[in-house]
Amino acid sequence: SRAFQKWLNLDMALQRGCREIYAYDGKTWNKQENDDLEEKAVKFLDENEFNYSDSTIDRLIKTLKAQLPRMGEMSNDLIAFENGVLNRNTMEFESHNRQNWLTSCIPHKYDKHATDTPHFDKWLSFVSDGNKEKGGGPEGAPVLRWWSGLPCAHAHGCPWIGPYRGTGERVAAAQMVSPLPSCPPAPHPG
Repeated sequence: SRAFQKWLNLDMALQRGCREIYAYDGKTWNKQENDDLEEKAVKFLDENEFNYSDSTIDRLIKTLKAQLPRMGEMSNDLIAFENGVLNRNTMEFESHNRQNWLTSCIPHKYDKHATDTPHFDKWLSFVSDGNKEKGGGPEGAPVLRWWSGLPCAHAHGCPWIGPYRGTGERVAAAQMVSPLPSCPPAPHPG
């Protein structure tokens, strides 16, 4: 199994609970599909001229899982972008790190100097019914504008759900930001 792991040449870890193998690509940890692992195991065994059966392949992958390090917990304080990670507590932008255990990132670059956000301003005005105290205008509630505008990685793997609760009556407007149909809208706070 260690020879197979070396042959794969991947930085791998096992996700606790689901027992799925993930590989780190320099930004995020990506699930390795079982079918792909089986195909790679067959190729490995063929290249090394080993005799094998279905049970040999199953045992090889099961042994690999037993030998891999376990993935750690992803911090809720991190927001992952294409070009790095923003720490919500320190507001520092850092390089990607395998120890962050991120499984998704926002497919856009973070730019701390960006100021022109007309689409976001229009969306925020909509979800807050134009109430500037809730963040409905450029000068309204900067903290709410900050938190409601940041797409956050959700524990279930949906990278576009943010804390939309309490921004206004139109909570379902959060769906406007979510390009993934598997992302449920935030439940209404009332």
